Amino acid sequence: MYIITFKKSAEKELLRLPNQIIKRISYAIDGLSENPRPLGAKKLEGQKESLWRN
Repeated sequence: MYIITFKKSAEKELLRLPNQIIKRISYAIDGLSENPRPLGAKKLEGQKESLWRN
């Protein structure tokens, strides 16, 4: 399992959203902590480190 962290500014923006949206985002983030490269994720090109986009 992976640990996902947020910048304080991102957390503040997330908490400004409606509760229903926060629940959907939280569910998706929890899924990424279990499998950070789900089906359909694409590796970003031109990066020194291994970065992926969902």
